[in-house]
Amino acid sequence: MIQSTQELTLNKLIILFLIHHMRIPLSNTQITEFILERNYTDYFSIQQYLSELVEAKLLLTQIDNHTTRYVIESKGERTLEYFLNRIPVHTREEIMQYIQTHRPQIRQEIEITAEYIPEKQNEYLVICKVVENETLLMELKVNVVSKEQAKKICNNWKQSAQVHYGQILSSLTNPTSKDKKNAKNA
Repeated sequence: MIQSTQELTLNKLIILFLIHHMRIPLSNTQITEFILERNYTDYFSIQQYLSELVEAKLLLTQIDNHTTRYVIESKGERTLEYFLNRIPVHTREEIMQYIQTHRPQIRQEIEITAEYIPEKQNEYLVICKVVENETLLMELKVNVVSKEQAKKICNNWKQSAQVHYGQILSSLTNPTSKDKKNAKNA
């Protein structure tokens, strides 16, 4: 796909606009899916744009749970502000609509994570996390004896981490029956 300089600039600005307004780090996959779904450009061009935006220090990369995520730098913010009028209004509106409907799901993907790592034969380490505003609230590491158990724990954590987090926190902060008995006898 041969693109004009104007199209190259527009597509880079679209990436900056998306990341800026999402206000959370986005993975390569999330950015790529968004752009490909709207046929703004092709996969290889997206990868080139991301690389060039990082090289120009308009975007910063972060590695999180084996995933590269992109964050807009202050230089990228200034560039976007200066050239914002080059993104057509209908494109900006389309991006804002996408952000409004997809931000909660994307935020949850970042804030609630679970992965498993093979340790030895028939032993897997499951790591479950809850993060809020880049602060680790809880990290739970559990050794299990099968890959199926590891997958099940990961899936359950991703689906209902808030419930599990609340239950764990409650059980750790509520007095046990032994504590109540000791308090009564004191």
